[in-house]
This record gives sequence, C-alpha cells and structure tokens, in this order.
Amino acid sequence: MAQAALTLLMASAAVSCDETSEIGSSIVDDAIDIVVDSSFTLKGSTVRNPAVMSRSLTQLIGNMDIPGYGVLHSNFANQYMPALKLPTEGTIDSLTVALRLQVPAGGFVGDSIVPMQLSVYRMTDLMSVPVYSNSPMPDFDHSTPLAKRTYNVADFRDSVDYSAGRLIDIQLPDALAHELYNAYVSNPDNFGTPGAFAQNVFRGLVVNSTYGSGRMTRITKNGLTLTYKRSWHDAESNADTTAVESGTFFAVTPEVINNNYITYSPAEDVVRRIAAGEHIMVAPAGYDIHIDFPGREVVSRFRAAAADYSVVNNLSLRIPVERLFTSGPVVPPPYVLLVLTSEREKFFANNSLTDNITSFYATYNTAGYYDFPDLRPYMQYLLEKESIEEADVQFTLCPINVETTESGSTYAPTTVVSGITPYISGPAMVKFNLDRAKIVLTFSKQSIKF
Repeated sequence: MAQAALTLLMASAAVSCDETSEIGSSIVDDAIDIVVDSSFTLKGSTVRNPAVMSRSLTQLIGNMDIPGYGVLHSNFANQYMPALKLPTEGTIDSLTVALRLQVPAGGFVGDSIVPMQLSVYRMTDLMSVPVYSNSPMPDFDHSTPLAKRTYNVADFRDSVDYSAGRLIDIQLPDALAHELYNAYVSNPDNFGTPGAFAQNVFRGLVVNSTYGSGRMTRITKNGLTLTYKRSWHDAESNADTTAVESGTFFAVTPEVINNNYITYSPAEDVVRRIAAGEHIMVAPAGYDIHIDFPGREVVSRFRAAAADYSVVNNLSLRIPVERLFTSGPVVPPPYVLLVLTSEREKFFANNSLTDNITSFYATYNTAGYYDFPDLRPYMQYLLEKESIEEADVQFTLCPINVETTESGSTYAPTTVVSGITPYISGPAMVKFNLDRAKIVLTFSKQSIKF
C-alpha cells in the first residue's frame, strides 16, 4: 500500500489532579499521524443511454452527421401555458398568430449558412409524463403541417446587433388565431391552468426538422404571438380609436410538458473503441460511464489503520480525460454528474441539486480532467452504514448542464447553483481514463497512552 505518514509529536501535558485519586490521568507520549492513501483503483464501463429525461426548457432542432462522432437528429414537441387574460375590449377587426422561437447568441453548432427547414404540426393527443428523448412522439397529422419555414443563423454575422439572440417567426394559419381567441371568449376558465388548456382547447405543437443537415440550433424561448387590430370608443376623448397590438399570450414554461425527441447513431469508430474497452461519454442521448467505486476497500483501509481516535480529513477523486476532437462542433461536456446509479432517475425527476453525499458534479478542466475534490461526506455515509451494499458503491457519470444565479449584495455577490439538467445543448464527447484516476484518502489517527 502506497502510504505516507506524517507524525506530529505533541508536547507532554500535565493534568492537575489529586495524587491519591484514581479518577483522571495524564496523557503522555500521544501522537497524531496524518495518513495519505492513494493506492485505490477505479473501474467502470461504458453504457448506452438513449433515454434522456426532459427537464430543460431548452429545445434542440436540427440534423448533423459528424465523422468520428455519428449522426444526431432532434425534433421537439410542447404544450403551452396560456395567459390568464386576453384583450376583449372593443372590436377585434383582424387576428393573426405566429410561432416565435428565440435563438440565443451563439445558440447553434455547425454551419450557420446552410438552409434548413422547420415544419410545424398541430398535436392531436395529450403529452404525458415522464417523457424521455426516446419516448414515442405525440400523434399529429403528418400530411398537413400548419406551416413550414426555411431558416439559417447567418444573421449573427452581419451588422445587426444580435447580442441577445435572434428570432425565428413562423406565421401560422389565421384560423388558429381565431380559434384560440374564440375559445377564451366562450370559456375563460379553460385558460386558468395549462392542463385545462391542453385538454379542452389546444394540445400543443410538434416542430420537426424536415430539410437540410449540418446544424443543431438551440431554442431558449418558445411562444405564440397574437397580433390583432382592435377598435373601441375612447370615452375620455369621445373618439373612435383603432390600434394594431400584439402580445405573446402562450409560452413554454416550466409548468408545461416539453420534450426533445433526440436520436443518436454512433459512428463505427465510436462503437469499435467502446467494444475494445475504452470509456467514452457521448451526448446527448449517447453513452454514460458506469463507475464501480472502491467504497468497501476505502472503508476497510481506514478501519484497519485506525487508532484510538481517527478522523477522515478528506476523500477526493480526479479522473483524467482526453478530448477526442481538438476543433469543430464536438466538445467535452462542460459538467458531469456523479450520482449513485440507484438515485439517478429520481435525481432528475425531482429536479434535484447535488447533495454532496451521494451526488456530486464536476467542471471540465482544460488541463484534461474532472475533479471531485471533496467526497468526505460520502465516506461518512459509508462509515455510518451497518453493511455496505452494492447499490452504495455503484455510480453513474453523465453529462449535465448547470444553471447558476447570483445572490448576495452587489459588492459581494455569490454564485449559487439553481438547476441541474441532462446535457442536450449539442454534440459532446470525451474519453475517460479510469485506469489513471486518482482516489486519495486522507485521515488522522491518534494513539493515547495513560
């Protein structure tokens, strides 16, 4: 066992007590040993994971065929949160509706110029939860799209300021605008909750990528915008007034069901390397890494070397990785989640944050590793168990997005993690070198002589 020990000699301390009393003693010749053990090995395997739970508002659309990575295709479907109130004062002379999709600045990977086509369909059945990237898409009329739109994202490169992103507006039939408006006028209660709206008024939309290849585009906002010409009599001026107004009265929000239908077909080289035993993570809807953590061995080493008093100082894990693409659209996942495999499904279903006991996250370091610097709470979790079961040491490493917010004062802001969701932002891949992983256990032990 590769083990280093640093012994700190303590000065003898006399304890004042009655010389004839049997109660109380003097501690002499005590010492504290700090033990560092890094002789553990990490094992694991690559596992296919085509089922990514829908937990993000981000929508992904497009199609890419990347040598050495594979083929990635994504469509999306969603319900809508309706506004509680639509304008009903006066007379509505005309009414139109458009699907408005917002692409953030830099919200694409691949060729910005290549023309691609979106086709928009009306959903004919209800979406249900849980929903995954490989769930069956809700029914819709394939033969009758509401609209089609050819688009690119090259406008990011012109003189217009798109620092906040750009909009893709898709005009939908006027009949849909009148249907939605009349549904509100006849029964506003159906607009009170997204469930009632989906059940009784409008199921939602399916958006498919139906032409073109070479780009994946991220949508961060999705809404239906009503534009209407309204006439009314203004009592204050005693005049008839007409105005053209618009507003986004239906939007994709956290309260509604929204899903990306992602298919990933790995390149032959990826399949070959995984079959040969390499540990390769691919996203989205690609491959995760199963980890057999040596938890029993770590606990056994600690207990075998323990003295009268022993304290775990730290347990850390660093996993070296290799970036498989030095340029282009495929990047290492910016963050990875290390979570007990038995807790993985519940973690995402409950929109959990890492508890730093059985779930941790790490940021990709450009030096080539993911670092979990403080697994001490997990070590304490194992030490408190009467028996360490297999489920206690089986972990999954999977790619994630981490959302943060700023809190505290203006002068001393603090960054707080506000959300963790499966990674779906675009193609990602990295190789984990588990054989070079570094697990370091540090603990202190003290022997006392009376």
